[in-house]
Amino acid sequence: MDRAHQTMGITDAHFNRVVEYLNEAMIEEGIPLAARNDMLGRLAPMYANVMRLQ
Repeated sequence: MDRAHQTMGITDAHFNRVVEYLNEAMIEEGIPLAARNDMLGRLAPMYANVMRLQ
């Protein structure tokens, strides 16, 4: 995944905004809190790959 994002200049602010947009969309769709937390929790491990921290 890191190669796909390496030239995109993604910052912490970008990654965080994606998380915020996703959460807002799930709220609008009536997704329960537990399910939202599960989904957002699945994004956390991807942070290092997207931000090239590994």
